[in-house]
Amino acid sequence: MSLGHTKIPYLERLWHPTTGCSRNCPGCWARSLVVNRLAGKMKGLPAAVTSSGYPDYEAEDGDPFAPTFHAGRLEDPLRARKPQVIGVSFFGDLFDPWISDEQIAAIFGVMAASPQHTFIVLTKQAERMATLLCRPDVRTFVADHLPSMTNKDYIDDQIRFGEWPLPNVWLGVSVTNQADADERIPHLLRTPAAHRWVSVEPMVGPIDLTRIPLLPPPADKLDPRADLNALTGIVAGPDDRWPGLDLVICGGQSGPGAVPFNDDWARGLRDQCAAAGVPFYFKQRSGLRPEQEPELDGVRHTALPWRGRQ
Repeated sequence: MSLGHTKIPYLERLWHPTTGCSRNCPGCWARSLVVNRLAGKMKGLPAAVTSSGYPDYEAEDGDPFAPTFHAGRLEDPLRARKPQVIGVSFFGDLFDPWISDEQIAAIFGVMAASPQHTFIVLTKQAERMATLLCRPDVRTFVADHLPSMTNKDYIDDQIRFGEWPLPNVWLGVSVTNQADADERIPHLLRTPAAHRWVSVEPMVGPIDLTRIPLLPPPADKLDPRADLNALTGIVAGPDDRWPGLDLVICGGQSGPGAVPFNDDWARGLRDQCAAAGVPFYFKQRSGLRPEQEPELDGVRHTALPWRGRQ
C-alpha cells in the first residue's frame, strides 16, 4: 500500500496515485524531498515529452519528480477500512498537464468508492481543475474510467446518479502571495466542489482575499451550493450567488534559507476569516524546523472542519 504516514499536522495519511510536477517552482519542498531522499523510488517520464494542447515539458533524464501516474497505487484507499484524512498527490500536483484527464477521472472514481475517507486535494493548476470538473459530462466521464474494483456497478451508479460533487473531497489551491491568490482562487470558486479551501504556504507576503476577482460560474450551474462568497460579499444576481471558501490554512517557509515570516501576514488572514465566518488554521512560522500549530497573539488557530467527519 502507498498510504503513507505524514508529519503534515492537518493530514493523517498520504496517497500517491500521481507524483511529480512540471512547474519546477523555486524552493519546492516536495521536489527537494523526492529528489534528495526518495530518489530512485519514483519512476519519472522519458527525457522529453510532448503533448498536443499543452506546452512542451522537458524532463531531465531520470528525473524522479517528473509527473507520473502510478496505476499500482490507484486502489490503495479501497483497502483501508478505517476512516482517514488523506492528502492526495502531495508529492506532486494531481492536475499537472502531464497527468491525463482519464487518469484524474480514475482517481476521482476511487475517491467516490471510498466514502469512509476524507480526501484533501491541493493544486496550483486551478484553471485546469476548473475546466475538467466543469465538464457537463463529468459524472459519465468519471464513471467510464473506473479502475477494476469490487462492486464496480454499484460505484458506477453512485457516480452517475448519487451526490455530486463528492461530499468527501476537499478541493484546494496553493498560493504564496497576492498574485497567486488573484490567479488561482477565482478558478477554485467556479469549480464544482462540496468543499473548497486555500493553502497559503509558504506565505511570503500579505494577502487580501477581499480583492480576489471573480469569474463566471459554469453556465450549467453544476455547483448545487448557493451560499454567498463571504470573503468578497459580491452577489452576481438574486438567483446566482457565488460559492465561498470553507477553510484557509497559512504557514511560513521551512528549511534552509526560509523567507522570514511576518505575523502581520497571518493576522490579516485571521481577521478576514473571522469577519467572513471562515475557519482559519495557522500551521507554522518560518525556520529550519518551525513549531507546528504555534500561538498567534496567545491563541492557537487549529480549526479543521474535516476533522468532524472522522
